[in-house]
Amino acid sequence: MKNSRIFNGFTRIRVLAITCLLATTILGIIGFYTAEAAPKAQITWLCPGDFTVQKAHQKIVDEFNKRFPDIRVNYQHVTVGADYMPKLQTMIAGGSAPDIFQIDPWYFAGLVRKGGLSNLQPYADKTKGFDEGDFFPNSLAGFKYKGDIYGIPREGGPSLLAFNKDLFKAAGLKPPTDSWTWTDLLNAARKLTKRDASGRVTQYGFQWGHWAEWVWSNGGDILSHDNKECVLDQAPAVEALQWLADLIHKEKVAPPVEALTEQNPIEMFMMGRLATLVTVRSFWYRLKDVRFEWGMELLPKGKAGRVPVLNANALCVSSSSKHPEAAWTFINWALGVDGWNIRFEAAQQAGVPQRLSVTASEGYLSNGNPWLSRVTNQKIVKGVYEARFLPLIPAWSEIERTITPELDLLWSGKATAKEAVSRIKPAVDAILKKQ
Repeated sequence: MKNSRIFNGFTRIRVLAITCLLATTILGIIGFYTAEAAPKAQITWLCPGDFTVQKAHQKIVDEFNKRFPDIRVNYQHVTVGADYMPKLQTMIAGGSAPDIFQIDPWYFAGLVRKGGLSNLQPYADKTKGFDEGDFFPNSLAGFKYKGDIYGIPREGGPSLLAFNKDLFKAAGLKPPTDSWTWTDLLNAARKLTKRDASGRVTQYGFQWGHWAEWVWSNGGDILSHDNKECVLDQAPAVEALQWLADLIHKEKVAPPVEALTEQNPIEMFMMGRLATLVTVRSFWYRLKDVRFEWGMELLPKGKAGRVPVLNANALCVSSSSKHPEAAWTFINWALGVDGWNIRFEAAQQAGVPQRLSVTASEGYLSNGNPWLSRVTNQKIVKGVYEARFLPLIPAWSEIERTITPELDLLWSGKATAKEAVSRIKPAVDAILKKQ
C-alpha cells in the first residue's frame, strides 16, 4: 500500500511536469510566431473626409494591412473643412506629425522648403513598376522640389461647368459643348436669365468659380514667370476681370453680392435658380438626387484657350517619420488601381484620380454612372491636362488674402478692374519682395 502511494505520487509529479513542459513549449511556439507576425513598421495616416469617405479610407487601410503584414497603418480621421490644416500644423509644430498626410500644393510649397517632408524620389526610383509618366505631368510637377518627388498626387481635377439641362431645354438652347467660347456662354446666359413682372431676377444664367482661370484663358496671368512681380495690371488680366464684373452689373446674368448673401451659388443651382455653375467633378454626388436633368462640361474657351484651375492634393511623408519606406509602400499601393477601386466602391464621390492608369480603369470610367457618363469622365481627364495650379509659392495664401478684398469691391460695383488692380499690384509686389 505504501509503495502504491509512492508510485501514484511520482506519477502525479511526472504528469504535472510533462504538462508544464508542454505548456511552456506551446507558449514558446505561440510567442515565436506572434513575434514573427508582428508588423515591423507601425505608421499613421491623417486624412480628411466626411463619414462616407472615412469608411472608405478605413477599408483601404484594412486591405493594405492584410496584404502587407510587415506594415501596420493606423488611420486618423479629421472632418473635411477648416479643421484639417490647423490640426496638421499643430501636430507638425508639436513634433507629433503623422507619417503620412494629405496636403494641398500651396501648403506643400512652404512645408517642403522648411524641411518638413521626406524626399520620396529614392523610393520611387527603386520601386518596380512605378512610373512618373503614369501621372498627370502638371499635377506631379506641383509636388516636386528641386526635381525630386516629395508628394504623390492623389485626386483633384479641373474646374467644370455644371448646367441644368431642363432650363436649357426650356430656353430653347442646346447643352454646352467643349467647343464653347466666352461668347457662347454669354449668349446662353442672357437667354437663361429670367425676371418677374417687377423686373426682379428669379433665375440667373451663370456664376463663375475662381477668377484666375478667366484671367489665364484670356492670356493674362497673376504673377510673372519668376514669381517676382504681380502682372494683374496688364491688359489681358484687366479685361478678363472687368468681363466677369460686367456679367453682374452690365449684363445682369450673374448674381450680385446681395443675392449671394441670401443663397450661395450651390444652393441656387440645386434649387433651379441658377442655370450654369463652375464647380468640380465630385459635385456630381450632391446632384444625383435633384429633381432636374443636369450635366457637366469643360469650361468655355477664351482668347488663349481653356485654362481652368487645377484642384489636386497629394499624399506626403513627414520628414520625422521613422518608417518613410513603409509609408511610401502604402502611398504607392493606395493610389494605385487596387486602392482606388476600394475607394470607388465604398465612397463614390471623388475627384479625378491623378494616376493615369486609374483614370483608364473601369472603376473610374463607371464612377458616377449614370449621372456622369463614361464619355464625360474621359472628357474630364482631358481637362486635367489643360489645367494649372494657382501660384505654388509659400506667400500665395497671404497674396490671395490681399487680392480678395480689392476684387470684392469690383464684384460689388464699387471699383473698376483697372482701379482694383492698381491697388493690388503694389501690395502684392511688396509681399513678393519679402520672400
